[in-house]
Amino acid sequence: NFPFSKNRTSLVITHYIIREYMRLPLCVILELLLKYIKITQSYARNLPSAYAKERLSYINKNLLI
Repeated sequence: NFPFSKNRTSLVITHYIIREYMRLPLCVILELLLKYIKITQSYARNLPSAYAKERLSYINKNLLI
């Protein structure tokens, strides 16, 4: 019936998440970003790849709550 309904829903959800995160203090957002960057870098370098992958999925799950 509605070909774009799923797309629109994900857009609304993304917008809601962004709006929620705008309420956080900037330092918290920066800290989250730094942690995410560090983990993705260690994941890219494949140093502790299993650990990094685990941390990445953990962070992704927590960011989507």
